[in-house]
Amino acid sequence: MKKAMVAVFAYAALSVCAEIVERPDADTLWIENGKALRVADKPGILTWQKKDKLALASLDNGFLMEGNGSTGIYIPVSKEFPWLCINVVSAERIGTGYHAFSINPNLDIGICSVVSRIPRGIYCIPLAAAPKLTEKVRNHYFRLDVNNAKIHFSSIAMVKEPPCTVTVKPVSVKKGDEVTITCRTRSKAQYVELKFYQTYTMPNLRIADDVKRCLAKAVSGSDGKEWTFSFKYEGFKGGRLKEGETWRRGSILLETVVETDNEVVSCFQPCHAVIE
Repeated sequence: MKKAMVAVFAYAALSVCAEIVERPDADTLWIENGKALRVADKPGILTWQKKDKLALASLDNGFLMEGNGSTGIYIPVSKEFPWLCINVVSAERIGTGYHAFSINPNLDIGICSVVSRIPRGIYCIPLAAAPKLTEKVRNHYFRLDVNNAKIHFSSIAMVKEPPCTVTVKPVSVKKGDEVTITCRTRSKAQYVELKFYQTYTMPNLRIADDVKRCLAKAVSGSDGKEWTFSFKYEGFKGGRLKEGETWRRGSILLETVVETDNEVVSCFQPCHAVIE
């Protein structure tokens, strides 16, 4: 998990020609690996939009976005590849203002944002339920917002299956309900741990005062690729909700720490359950 700048697009009309790699394998519709970036004044097909306050740069091992602004790109989308995976290697605060990172697929599925702290790991955004997504591959506008941050990405991709998927049942949770979280990993895992965060200011949410981590159990016969964790929901501890508020769809970020024989990876997925 703990893993030189060749071109900088800062405040000049500079453009580098390169290609996002399309269909590098059967599981991937496209991948931006940052070996070189295509940037222009306006967003285009496989071309990022240059903004005055947001620098984009290719790196030897990915690419960089630094500053305070947004960028967009037209990329292929299809129901056959319903996951948007964004691998953040590192993120630093710059300046003293609002510090955040937002992912907007622009598919009427909501926005995934983290505010005040941008954790490193793989952000896995589920798009299967997006009403704008169709079986036919078409080009679609996608946007990223970077606020007072320097973020190193190793890749952004649309895939059939991410490293880890998380489902929460029931989809509408009230106090007293038994909640089951199921994690499915692409590779055989040795250990799976779950964490909950409020996306605004990123405080850790605890299911009880004395519970600091949630250890999932491997499902028998799953070859270490399916894990579950169940608990009785009595309200989260440590959140910053106003009185009378509920946890709206996407206001909680789930982190799944997956340990395999070769690595430890943190996968982040917005919680689409509505929680009292």
